[in-house]
Order: sequence, then structure tokens, then C-alpha cells
Amino acid sequence: MVDSEEVLELKTCSRCRRNKIRCDYNETKPNSCTACSKRCVKCIADYVVPHKRSHELSSIVQGVNEVVKVVDDIYCEYEIMAKECVKACGEAGIVNGEYSSSKVLKVGKDVYVLFTLGKETLSINNCAISVASIDRCLNDFGELVGEMLKMYATWEAQQEIVSDIIVGQRSSRYCLKTLFENEELPLLLCLINFYFQIPGLDYERTFDLILNDFCSMAVDDKKSGICYDRASMATFIVGRTREIGGTHFNGEVFVKKLTLYLFYHIVLYGFEKYMTAFMSKYIRTLEQVRKKINIEKNWEVKWVNFYIKIFDLVGSISTPMGFGNIEVNFLKVIEFDCEYMWGKGYIGTFSDVCRRNFEEFKWFMEIGITRIPFFKMFVAQFVSLNLVLAENNEGSMTNIIGNLGYNGFNVKERNEDSNVSSSVRSNELEQKFKMFESFEEREVLRVVFRGVAERSVEIEDLDLFEVFVVALTDEGCGMLRQRCCCKIIRDLFENVVVSSTKESLEVRNVDECF
Repeated sequence: MVDSEEVLELKTCSRCRRNKIRCDYNETKPNSCTACSKRCVKCIADYVVPHKRSHELSSIVQGVNEVVKVVDDIYCEYEIMAKECVKACGEAGIVNGEYSSSKVLKVGKDVYVLFTLGKETLSINNCAISVASIDRCLNDFGELVGEMLKMYATWEAQQEIVSDIIVGQRSSRYCLKTLFENEELPLLLCLINFYFQIPGLDYERTFDLILNDFCSMAVDDKKSGICYDRASMATFIVGRTREIGGTHFNGEVFVKKLTLYLFYHIVLYGFEKYMTAFMSKYIRTLEQVRKKINIEKNWEVKWVNFYIKIFDLVGSISTPMGFGNIEVNFLKVIEFDCEYMWGKGYIGTFSDVCRRNFEEFKWFMEIGITRIPFFKMFVAQFVSLNLVLAENNEGSMTNIIGNLGYNGFNVKERNEDSNVSSSVRSNELEQKFKMFESFEEREVLRVVFRGVAERSVEIEDLDLFEVFVVALTDEGCGMLRQRCCCKIIRDLFENVVVSSTKESLEVRNVDECF
């Protein structure tokens, strides 16, 4: 017999519940329900055991206690084994061991890039680079970003938000430890690929995969692309924060970080591929999906948008243009250059604007030992050619030109031999090589741990006055043309250097004839 204190009686009889008809057994009991009475059938009541949470909690507690007991037993066994090992083998030789951390970035079907960060070395697919070399290069990039922010704050009115504190924060975040721990691996790979030549790495393929996957997922509303899904792309682009509560996706933050990621490619590598990708693919995709970013409230996107407009303007100049009463010296110089190249003549007040433009860009005319980003090269060539233009017409820039160490045309890139031990390799890796006495063993180890060539630069002894001399020969002129970083620089070079040199020689020859 069922104990009524342990079980509950259901409100409907078993027949009505089985046939899914209305039942009033709870009101007619102990008699049969109305439906069963009409058919002269006796009601049969069902009983259930009520769910008791205390039983479930008791079961969980019992399971946890059993796990604790097992772990304690294992710990005791290992503690005894450790003491016996110390007696038999002695104390360990290495007390404080250094451990490396590894992360993986997918860059194609069954193709991956493995990042392993140790104490002194970052290995990318077993290509070892010293941490000190990477930090030195990333520090140069951080300073470049900081100076571009300062320039933006100078040019754009009412930008008090871009304070020295903000500039410092933006400059310092681009370091190896921060990017690696936040899993911003695509940006880290972008920066390292610019400053170092890594054997076997096709970075442009990685860039295309990221951009194409984003565009296809956004336009076609897919959950995943060829290489990345939405979650993995958000992790790699935005970065994973270790805050309480986990990582939460924010569409506006994602677009902001992706915009910065694409923008930095233009700053580093130039217009040829990355400006086209930014405007034709990325911006067009945002327009198609109607992704609106509040530029006025997001200053980070606003300063990128400011430079993108300038880059787009510089890369597509085909006719003279005016900027009205704008007080940006850089744009005033561009306006004058357009008028000059299209035959409107030289303006006598140009030298004052040119000198102020040089003062604003003076930091970008300084040269280091790392590879020169596109933006610094563009600024150096742009400023130098305009100084020459003012000097040719007014003779007022002689002192400035004579003191220029870097003019954009006197730099030549060079790559160190990746098979030669250099500063890129760490002491830790060199110690591994020295452990092997056999020449064959050392060579095998050098194949496994491949060297990386640093993309360094060499400053040639070629000042701006000597550029004219080099441009007199066809070979020298061709070399200088190849060093022009974009279309507007090539046009300026043809008008300021090639044409003016040719005209001055023709005038000199005519004077000598008389």
C-alpha cells in the first residue's frame, strides 16, 4: 500500500490523462470522475514521489567528499614518492624553471601559425626572434602612433580629448606582452612581419583571409567564413580581456578595433594594396550592412577617419583643388603643389607655409635603425620636395636643406642574412647551438630553429642638393623614381627635380653659347 506521506496523488485519473480529456477527479473523489462515470469505468489514481532538492544536494556533497578523499590519497602517494626520489636522486639542479606560453592562429585550411613566447625569445613557427629586438621595433611603432595622434590634435579643432595621457596610453599598448596576452595575434603578426622577414610566412594571405571572412560574414549574414567564425575573429581582433564576468562581444568595439587594424597596414605598408582594400572592401561592406559608427563620440575612429580622408585625397589627386580657408599647413602645401603641377605658377608666399609645414613634421624627418614605415617615408619625401621647390624659386631654404639627415630619398633597405647569428637571435638560442659539439648536429638545430632577418635600413650619403646631381643620369633618375612612395610624390619629383633640372641645364647651355 502506498504511504500518502511519501507520495502525492495526481489531480487527474490515469484514463483521462492517457486519452487527453478533461478530468474532474480531484473534485469527485473518492468517486469516479464525470468522464469515467458516463462510461461506467472505475477511476484509477496515480501517485508520484515528489522531487526533493535536499536529496540532490546531499548526493552532490557526497560526490565532492569522495573526490576530496581520492585527491588527498593521491597527494599523499606523490608526496611519499617525491621524498623517496630526493633520497635516491638528490635535489633538482634547476630550482626556478622558466616556462613558455604558446598560442595558435589559423591562416588557411590546415595552415596555422604557432606563437611561442619564452623569457628571451618569441618563436613563430620555430623562427626565433629575441624579445628585446621585437620590443625595440614595437616601441618605434608606438612612438609613431603617438606622434600621429599629436599631429591630429594639432590639426583638428576642439580635440582636447587627445591629451598627453591618452597619447601615452595609445603608444605604450603596442608591446609584445600586451598583444600576446590579449591574443591580438593578427596585429602582432602584422607588426612583426613589417620589421622582420620570417621564412615561409605569407602575411598578405593572412590579411586577405581576415578581411574576406569579415566581409562575407557581414554581407551574407554567415556564422563563419573560410578560416574564422565570428567568435574567433572577435577574439583575435578585439583581444580577450581577463575581467570578471568573462568576455562579452561589443559590435562597436569590434568595428573600431578592425578599423585600427586595417588602418595600421596603410601607415606601415602604404597605399598600393591596403588603401584599396580599406576603401573598396571594408568601407563598402560597412555601407552595405548599414553599420553606423558614431564618429563624433568615438575619437579613436575619428582620428583614423581624419587620416583616411587625407590618404584618399593624396592617392587620387588628378586635378587642382582648393581647401578654402582651412588652417592646416599640410593641406595648404598640397593645394599649392596641385596648382604648381598644373601650370598655375609659383606663389611668392609659399616659403612661409613650407617652413611651418616642416616644423610640424620635424619629428617624422628623424631616422632610426629599424625599417621606415610608409607614413614617415611619405612625410619625408613630401617635405623634402617642397623645400627644394621653395629653394629653387626663393633660395630661402638653404640652411634647412643642408641640415637634413633624412630626406626620404637617401635610405636603402637591407636584410640581414638569416643564416648568420645576429642580434635578432637571443642568447638562449645561441646556448642551444653551443651545446652540440658536432657540426652536423648544430646545422640540424639551425634548420629546426630557423633564423629571422631584420628589415633594417641604410642611410646613404646623399643630401637634397646631391639628389639633383644623381637625377642628371638616366640610371640615377630611374633609381630615385623607384624610391618615390606614391603617385603624388612621383608627380612632385618629375616637376620639382626632373623638369627643373632639365630647364636649368637648358638655360645654362644657352647662356654659355652667348
